[in-house]
Amino acid sequence: MSVKAVLSCCLMFIVLKYIIVDVDGGPARRPKKKKITSYPHVYYKDQLPRFRGGKPSYYKRIPHTYFETVYDTKNKLPVYSAYMLYKWKKEYGRVDGWKTDPQLLKEEQPKTTDFKDIAGQQLNGGHLYPQFYNSREENKIETNFVTNIALQYKNFNQNTWLRLENALYKVANTMCNFRRAKRQFITGVVPSKTKFSKKGLNIPESFWTAVCCDTSQALARGKQADGWSFVYIIKNQKPDVKSRNVEMYFVDDFVKQPFSPFVTLFGNIEGVRSCLFNENRVVDVVKRVIELNGRRDRFYLKGKLNTLYENSLKQKQKKT
Repeated sequence: MSVKAVLSCCLMFIVLKYIIVDVDGGPARRPKKKKITSYPHVYYKDQLPRFRGGKPSYYKRIPHTYFETVYDTKNKLPVYSAYMLYKWKKEYGRVDGWKTDPQLLKEEQPKTTDFKDIAGQQLNGGHLYPQFYNSREENKIETNFVTNIALQYKNFNQNTWLRLENALYKVANTMCNFRRAKRQFITGVVPSKTKFSKKGLNIPESFWTAVCCDTSQALARGKQADGWSFVYIIKNQKPDVKSRNVEMYFVDDFVKQPFSPFVTLFGNIEGVRSCLFNENRVVDVVKRVIELNGRRDRFYLKGKLNTLYENSLKQKQKKT
């Protein structure tokens, strides 16, 4: 065989190695994969949430530069996105334009065109990892992958959900601002069994965010045990209202709810359960979130968090 023929065969082998046959018969590029180990600090103490009965095989981990999504490829819906809040100066404004995720096959995720007609159903595409939490252009672009997007009713997206994102952003920057403290978040959805867009996309029943202020490595004296964590959840309802019910929980109470598929969100590490270093500090944080909201929504504290909150109000009344 001639040298030219050998080179031709080798080239053909290399091409075939990186091309797979698409379901429609045409060529489709194999999705690019990133090493999971290159994102060790997205989760509290590098511990992923644990699912009851284990993580389903069709849930795929998708790491990006500054966040990670666990995606339900069967129902084409994000389960959650995990991310951190960094102390970056604002460098870039909003970036528009949905993008399919190169780490999944196209049949495992929605098409960008599936989001085109959602306004007719009073829907918006809601970011799980909020774009405005990130100040760099290349990272903002990554938040627009369809794997980080779930459908929210317009008035919910632009009012209650946005107010809570803003309030949490401010609280994390002011009440977890110790040097070397970490502000870590997980935002997820409760899927609907009956509500879908015209293109068949699931319209989640609820959206929730868990936040962890990890102060275990804080340099300020006496602040290592000043961390806190909690969860809020809000129903994604269609009614044309601008205020909604917001339920708040300690993380351990939240994961026990029937709608939660989790055993843990932040793990139990070094004697600290679910990133809850200081229960009383959580009460102060929750009070501040409610103040920043301007009481435009209705807050319902649940379980032990409610008990501590009520006790703090009684103590305040006694002092006055």
